[in-house]
Amino acid sequence: MAIRRHPRFNEAARKYVGRVVEWRRGLGYFNRAGTNLGFHVINYVAFLHFAARNRAVEHGATVANLLRICETRENCGQATLRTVLTALTLLGRLKTGRSESDRRIQVFVPSDTLMREMCEVYGFSLGVLDDLLQNTACAHKMIEDPDFIGRVVYGSGRAIIEDDVRITEPFPELHEIITMPGGLPTSVSLAAASMTGTAFPAPHAIAKDFKLSTSQVRSVLNALVDFGLVARGIGGQITETGRLVDDHKSLIARELALHVKYALGLEHRISKAVV
Repeated sequence: MAIRRHPRFNEAARKYVGRVVEWRRGLGYFNRAGTNLGFHVINYVAFLHFAARNRAVEHGATVANLLRICETRENCGQATLRTVLTALTLLGRLKTGRSESDRRIQVFVPSDTLMREMCEVYGFSLGVLDDLLQNTACAHKMIEDPDFIGRVVYGSGRAIIEDDVRITEPFPELHEIITMPGGLPTSVSLAAASMTGTAFPAPHAIAKDFKLSTSQVRSVLNALVDFGLVARGIGGQITETGRLVDDHKSLIARELALHVKYALGLEHRISKAVV
């Protein structure tokens, strides 16, 4: 993977992981209520919202359009989808509207809160790209250019939703961790500690930071050990996270490669940078 071979990738990835940890801390109790399925549905709503603007999808994020994606990717059925949409609306991440082409049809659209959060987190990942290449300023555009987020979400979303690219497919164990309640904030906090050379946080500290339950964190830690992503010594202390860190770095590179190829058209610049 060309991005991982870039001489500045490891430092850029360290910065990115640190920013994600701080961002997830700022989400508070949404870390507990916002399940992995919830984040998938958020991405599907955003994609369909911008696809409709590009006249690539009729109406946008209707329940029918969302259900087709969820069923294709084996995420959930109609009842679960409706439950998730209701929860995300109550949590202020989605709001309802009407299709521009047919006012009888209800659509879900990203709220202002969600758009700010998406710009932030996409800015973190594209900030890695800015660290690897000169004169891209993608993170700046993500904040300052209101059309840029739509370009990235729609372009990269086409790869995921229309071409069925599955970013976590090469990392089945990490994928299983991420799908667990509290899985991503727990695993990324351990990876961040390892990458910065700081002490591994205790389960109760992780729970406090991300408003999770200690039992959730312990379940994730047990799974990380079972999958061989981390190791524990006597007393249950984390002693080794090499494979977890490597998988997180590879996942970052794979996500960036998707943006580079499908949304930004910068493949040739990445290839030149690692020669």
